[in-house]
Amino acid sequence: MMSESIYKRILEHLKSNPGATPREIADILGVSIGMVRVALLRLRESGYVVKSVKGGYFVKSGVRDLSEAGGPGMGAGFQEPGGRDAGLRPPSTRGGVDSSTIRDLLESELSSLRSELTGLREAVNALSERVTKLEEEYNLLMKSLKSERKVRESEPRLSKGVFMRLDEARAREVPVDSLVRSGNCLIIGNYLVAQEFLEEFRRRFPINLRDVRSLTREERELLDAMVGEGLAYLHAGREYRLT
Repeated sequence: MMSESIYKRILEHLKSNPGATPREIADILGVSIGMVRVALLRLRESGYVVKSVKGGYFVKSGVRDLSEAGGPGMGAGFQEPGGRDAGLRPPSTRGGVDSSTIRDLLESELSSLRSELTGLREAVNALSERVTKLEEEYNLLMKSLKSERKVRESEPRLSKGVFMRLDEARAREVPVDSLVRSGNCLIIGNYLVAQEFLEEFRRRFPINLRDVRSLTREERELLDAMVGEGLAYLHAGREYRLT
């Protein structure tokens, strides 16, 4: 037999939340939806509540508590737990909901739950497939990044300030052609010059003739190579300028 308090709780919830569905009521009250459906059916047959076309329930106009619905089996004298007479009586099942109706309701609820479970399983499978696909894409991306990093690390480079003769570079098996193609180095005259070293040296122009003595050996050789290649010239016998 269902506890009397479930009817009161449902009515109180519907008074504050008219139009609530059985699912919403069950979630709020923390009871099974099957129990809520059975209770709502009894309340409806006893004249306490009405059902809307959208499936929600409303307390019947004029009903304030269980004793005022006027439906079959209503009356005063229901004793609440603790000995307090609330003047309430739950809906009677006499001539109302029989066991077959309750069984049908429960079977309907079970079918609904099975349908929801099937939907959840399909959603989980879809998410699992999506996660697997994302993992594959992530692994491919990481593999590509690692491969690209290896290529960059394997590219021949000359450190900043490196400057050497071509014959010396080839004797040391420096990959001259690869360095030039990568843009890390330039060939000026008979020298292999690091791009950074050249750019830093170019920023020192114009170079006064008397300041040439203060240049390093590499810088003097680079200056001579630049003049020889027409990249720099001596202006008015006083200073070197870029062309």
